[in-house]
Amino acid sequence: MSLFILGLTVYITGFFFFVYVCLIADPQKSKLAHTVVEKLPHHVLSLIENIAGAKIKNALQRTFRYLIYERNPALIILYLVIVLGGWSIMITYGYPYIPSRYLAPYHRYSGYVLFVVCMASFRQAVRTPPGIITPRTMTKFDNYPYDALLYTDGRVCPTLHMKKLARSKYDRMTNRHVARFDHYCAWLDNTIGEENYRFFLFFVMVQWFMCWYGSSVIFWILKGDVDDKHLFEATFFNAATGEEVAPTLAVVVHWVIHRHTYLSAVLLLLSVMGLVLSGFLSFHSYLIFNNMTTNEYFKWREVQKWHKDITNEYRRSLKYRQQENTTNKKGAVTKTCSETLSFGDKGLLIHRKIVTSVLKDDNTDVGCVGTSAPLGGQNNKDKNTAATTTPASEKADTVANDNNNAKNNDSPNIVVMQDPGPMPKNIYNLGLFENLKEVIFPRSLRQDAMARWHLELMERREEMKNGGESAASKVLDKAKKH
Repeated sequence: MSLFILGLTVYITGFFFFVYVCLIADPQKSKLAHTVVEKLPHHVLSLIENIAGAKIKNALQRTFRYLIYERNPALIILYLVIVLGGWSIMITYGYPYIPSRYLAPYHRYSGYVLFVVCMASFRQAVRTPPGIITPRTMTKFDNYPYDALLYTDGRVCPTLHMKKLARSKYDRMTNRHVARFDHYCAWLDNTIGEENYRFFLFFVMVQWFMCWYGSSVIFWILKGDVDDKHLFEATFFNAATGEEVAPTLAVVVHWVIHRHTYLSAVLLLLSVMGLVLSGFLSFHSYLIFNNMTTNEYFKWREVQKWHKDITNEYRRSLKYRQQENTTNKKGAVTKTCSETLSFGDKGLLIHRKIVTSVLKDDNTDVGCVGTSAPLGGQNNKDKNTAATTTPASEKADTVANDNNNAKNNDSPNIVVMQDPGPMPKNIYNLGLFENLKEVIFPRSLRQDAMARWHLELMERREEMKNGGESAASKVLDKAKKH
């Protein structure tokens, strides 16, 4: 029993350690994540090179980069193995116990229905395009205003060389520009955007329900077997010593795991994944409530960090100048920005000038659980752009560094900094009802957007037709002259 508890503890601890280190923690900020994600692989590769040679090391590196940084079906295969394997175990070892003391006969049929819905939602999420922006579909997806903060008018995609619409982003994994880009989901091998976010969300909800429903069914199967055999009233014997053992909870659980090993393993897997999916669904519920995408969530985190840092620096500067009694002299901390910065007109210009420089690098990959810089898998067109960008943290600290320089400079002619004013608002948050409406009925698929797009296509066709007729008439006229 002690070995089982030890193994269970190691499994759960290892799972959450993996989730934190590889999915949640930032290797640039967390020493543990930096050691595991960056230092440890480097040492392992060096060891492999010393033992097996450079060819083996390079082959492993290429395989790792392909699995992590390039589009591949690895996680789709893993998902199908887990789901189909779990259902096979359930049908083989669990269904013979249905109906039971605690489970009605309809659970046999509801399980089949849930399996069909699970596979159908998976197929729909994989096959539905996210909303791909091209010069031909630009009008269809041009439905959001620029907020002059995260998105500014006039920007051009450096890879595809076309106008960047508000809330759109170039996806390096699929080499497409996606409308209302959310993230790239490796489990589906598809980008999640404006037109398939609802199917992605439905897929996640089905998986979440399947995990908790399956957990509860297996639990009641096992509990029914325990109660049918009256195990808490039975007498157990130690196989090694032959001594009687009291039917405690630990002893009964040990017996259940020994007798129903496969069902117990599936129960553990479903319970852990149910917890993970509960957190993931909660995160996306927060995004929907605030009308954000995953991409925008991490952009707003950068803005919030910048605003907090610059506000603290301003307050320290103000306090420093007040102590010197120089508030009304040349070089004092100015409050002109606080008077205009109501996130409109002049205040908007200040936010746009500073914050857009913080968020200028739009080449960061966004996955299910956060951002990651494109390593080893950049397109050639992106390399020059990435090479010239400055880390956001350096840009966010520019004004703060100016303030520190001012503190160390006795010259009264240095303007310390300006009050950044209130935190900017998300203009896309229109209230819960409208936010849900945008998820269920994307703007690009609504009647007005489709009519506008079809009208433009018709106009283009007419122009091409007229142009073709004009060219043909010129050829005829030329032929008649000759």
